[in-house]
Amino acid sequence: MVKVVIVDDKLKTQENVKEVIIPVLKKYEDEIDIQCYCGYNSQLAQEIQKQDDKKIYILDINLESQITGLNIALKIRDYDWNSEIIFLTNHDHYLDKVYRNVFKICKFIEKFDNMNYRLTNCIEMIMKKKFDIKKFHFKNNRIEINIYLKDILYIYRDKEDRKIFIETDNNTYILNKNLKDMFELLDDDRFKQVHRSCIANINRVKNYDWDNGNFTLDNGKTVDLLSSGFKEELTC
Repeated sequence: MVKVVIVDDKLKTQENVKEVIIPVLKKYEDEIDIQCYCGYNSQLAQEIQKQDDKKIYILDINLESQITGLNIALKIRDYDWNSEIIFLTNHDHYLDKVYRNVFKICKFIEKFDNMNYRLTNCIEMIMKKKFDIKKFHFKNNRIEINIYLKDILYIYRDKEDRKIFIETDNNTYILNKNLKDMFELLDDDRFKQVHRSCIANINRVKNYDWDNGNFTLDNGKTVDLLSSGFKEELTC
């Protein structure tokens, strides 16, 4: 689930922001929770202190109260250094003050400068890089496996053991399945067959050496399971 917290004292702006971000969010995540506040209150304070969800905060700096969007961002960083913070404002002279006072700001967007377009691009960037939370899930009577898809490097079938090996950043998982059935548990945007015995996460591959039949991952490891017969699928 992705949670978005919008703080703006103009209801029209809240609705506009929701219209902009919902289509982008739904491209990456089915379960979305959007909360809107006109200013800082006890409910928002409780939400800030929760650490169970990844969040995107979209804050108007110029709130009609003593506690501004900048003050709220500082309160967020007292508890949470991981969630993203996007500032919206009608006054670009706040830019320097924002970056001097609040650590790790994702974006500073002026409402008068193509706000919808810039906000769309910002949410897209966040969802691609920070909220890639799709998982590989497998369960039978003996085991249950949950792995983030982004952590899977490649999957191969061992000829001798006749088992599937899932190689990740930190572990190797072994399943009694065939390679064809694995595609039903993956997404076809990032996982491509590169050899009759291997599926690779192409987002983690840095180089394909077709002449020598291997590919190199982003961790430096070279895997000798690359076949030119699958080249067209990767390059189309």
